[in-house]
Amino acid sequence: MTKYNLRHNQADPSDEQIKRHQDFGELLKQHKQETKKVVPLFRRTWVRWSSIAAFLLLFAGVGWLWTQSQMGDAALSSRSVPVGEATSDVASSNTTSAEKSVSKQASAAKSSAAKRSGKKKLFKAEARNGNASAPINKSTHRNNAQVSPPPPRDYDSDGAIAPNKSPGAATLAEAKGVQQAIDQNNLAWGKNAIAPGELMLEEADEMELEMAKELKAAPIPGRDKYFADTINLSLGADHNPTHYDPFIENEFIPTTENNTSTFSIDVDKAAYSNVRRQIQSGTLPDPAAVRIEEMINYFNYDYAAPNGKHPIAIHSELTNCPWNSNSQLAMIALQAEDFPVSQMPSNNLVFLLDVSGSMNNFDKLPLLTESLKMMIDNLRPDDRIAIVVYAGAAGLVLPSTPVSQGNIIKSALDNLSAGGSTAGGEGIHLAYRVAKENFVSGGNNRVILCTDGDFNVGASSDASLVKLIEKKRKTGVYLSVLGFGTGNYQDQKMEKLSNHGNGNYAYISNRKEAEKILVREMAGTLYTVAEDVKLQIEFNPKTVHAYRLIGYENRRLKNEDFDDDTKDAGEIGAKQQVTAFYEIIPSSAETASANMVEVYKPKDTGFAAGESVKVRLRYKKPGQRKSIKIEDVLSSKGTAIEDASENMRFAVAVATYAQILRKSKYAGVSTLQQVYGLAANAISVDPDGEKKEFIQLVQETIRLK
Repeated sequence: MTKYNLRHNQADPSDEQIKRHQDFGELLKQHKQETKKVVPLFRRTWVRWSSIAAFLLLFAGVGWLWTQSQMGDAALSSRSVPVGEATSDVASSNTTSAEKSVSKQASAAKSSAAKRSGKKKLFKAEARNGNASAPINKSTHRNNAQVSPPPPRDYDSDGAIAPNKSPGAATLAEAKGVQQAIDQNNLAWGKNAIAPGELMLEEADEMELEMAKELKAAPIPGRDKYFADTINLSLGADHNPTHYDPFIENEFIPTTENNTSTFSIDVDKAAYSNVRRQIQSGTLPDPAAVRIEEMINYFNYDYAAPNGKHPIAIHSELTNCPWNSNSQLAMIALQAEDFPVSQMPSNNLVFLLDVSGSMNNFDKLPLLTESLKMMIDNLRPDDRIAIVVYAGAAGLVLPSTPVSQGNIIKSALDNLSAGGSTAGGEGIHLAYRVAKENFVSGGNNRVILCTDGDFNVGASSDASLVKLIEKKRKTGVYLSVLGFGTGNYQDQKMEKLSNHGNGNYAYISNRKEAEKILVREMAGTLYTVAEDVKLQIEFNPKTVHAYRLIGYENRRLKNEDFDDDTKDAGEIGAKQQVTAFYEIIPSSAETASANMVEVYKPKDTGFAAGESVKVRLRYKKPGQRKSIKIEDVLSSKGTAIEDASENMRFAVAVATYAQILRKSKYAGVSTLQQVYGLAANAISVDPDGEKKEFIQLVQETIRLK
């Protein structure tokens, strides 16, 4: 009877079929064994494909590591936090997908912008790629929090946008959409990151529109979502890698047209140290780099301190002009009060540090960290310091920490390294936010920006950054700017930021300069004794035919601004000084004719007999809104330059030197030898040797010329 297999519904095989199947199996097994003896190992399919896959994985891994080392923001991945502080790691963002869908993000940003129009509330993107509840990574060091680096970009050796990548044309709406996409993507780089999208809505829109107007083209989507400053792009035009604002030299103004001059004070000193560096390196400076007022104010003079109720003393002097025998020089000088460290208010400082690729030079980030360490050693234990860094994104490296834990602060500085692009606008936002969170009522709340000024991501144009700083200064937080390095140094940008941020600006060229600004003159750098300080000089038309202000070209004000307490002006710190010169053409017919000035015989002028110049000063006490007025009078009786005070002679020597370097049309018959003679006989008070160094600089300039 035939057997059936119920499972397959077929008859069982016969014994003969089973035997034949077994024989075939034995034959196949024998064939495989013979093949193994003959075929080499690598010719086996699974071995061959496995080897190829391993090689490809190894190649991709090496490429990824090289890209991270070259383009990543290494500084943002080594954030030091005080021991005992609660710390956490910021989850890495999925930036790759964002890069692959730039156009899609830009479109989404534009549509969402239309929905939110008209609303006046803060809008913030979620920190961890839009997921506020993302899990915290516990695997890293207990005392380190990491911010994942930004996506790779195309840069040149200085960390700037690669010049051979020409941007394509775009409409204003496209440019605005791209910038909004940047804001959303930047915020995904960590919970401590911040982008311009965190502004009030109308403020963000104003900045985006302003930046878009300045651009002649927008980036190609997919390359970098990059919103660059036209100054840096230049559309391929050759330009000086170090940027200075051009100036228009002050002209003579006849007193018949206007006998009153008004300007804001300026205590910055950056121009002199920058000029000194260039001359000591064997080159003459760009004339635009020579700001005369900063050259003069670099030095300390022996002015008498205030002895009354005002924190500022006015000094004035009149002498003949060494470069024009038909002119006189009127010097107006201010001396601010000094007070002991024990009486100084508490410090709430935020170090805002540029750690982008452009800072990767010995005279930039390494000098920066060394300079700040010197400053830390001279602060009080209860002063507090926070550290914010920025490159492709901004991050909080160190929360506000007392100086008594100085080893932790210095360790955070030591862990910094440079790399990536420069999102300076983001860093400014975050630094001011940290300063505001730790605000000390009645204290010194200040952001200290250390950079070469090469901002190239987000808000980077001069106009947009100035507008940002003007809004931030209303918070009561001051801004000091310290410039570092050469090559792509953005002098004009940093001067504008300090001028509009109620602060000061210095250029740190070496360790000695850092010691001067951050140690010996730290009180003036940090502590403001008078705000919105304005000077107004009125000339007697009977004794003065014409005048010109020497320097201060970008600090001049309208005469009506003097009494306007809403008009911003410069600040002066503890023990700081301000010196200004006016070149005056006297009223004698012979002198006026020689200077081609119309002779004018006025009637009543309001001046008493013997009075030539009236000096008026307005200032505000820190935190006050109403200004206080001081007045002084300068006699028309002057002295010969040889008989003038030592302060006058040395300051005139520096002013003459600066006019020669900037190739002033008013330099007249002045020579470097004349400068040397004036300065060499006016250095009896020189405790730090800076005036002797100036004489050596004049000698070096003579050799270069």
